[in-house]
Amino acid sequence: MELDPQSNAVVTAINASGVVPFHRFHPTEARKELLKLRVERPGVPTHQMSAVSEESFSTPDGSVRVRILQPRPARAEERMGAVIYFHGGGFFAGGLDETDLLVRQIAKQADVVVFN
Repeated sequence: MELDPQSNAVVTAINASGVVPFHRFHPTEARKELLKLRVERPGVPTHQMSAVSEESFSTPDGSVRVRILQPRPARAEERMGAVIYFHGGGFFAGGLDETDLLVRQIAKQADVVVFN
C-alpha cells in the first residue's frame, strides 16, 4: 500500500529533518521535545468565551486538569449541551494549551460547553 503524495511528502520531510523519532525517547522526554516544536500561530482568531475555568481531579495515578469553556452565559432555566473532548496525543504528548484553539472553535460553533 502506498501513501498519497501529500502524506508521503510529510513523511519524507520528517525523515529528512533529523528529528529523533519520539518512540526512542522516554515519554517524559518525548513530551518535552514535542513542546519545543510547538509554533505560535499569530493571526489565527481565538474565540472569546463567556467563561473559562480549570479544575483538577484526583485519580489513582495522580491528578488530571480539565479546562471548561463556556461560549456564552446560559439563559434562564437552560441546560446547555456539553462535549467532553479527549485528545490522547499518544497519552503522553499534547495538553490543554495545544488543543485550546480547537476546543474554543467547537464550543463557539456548536454552542456547547466543552470539557477539555
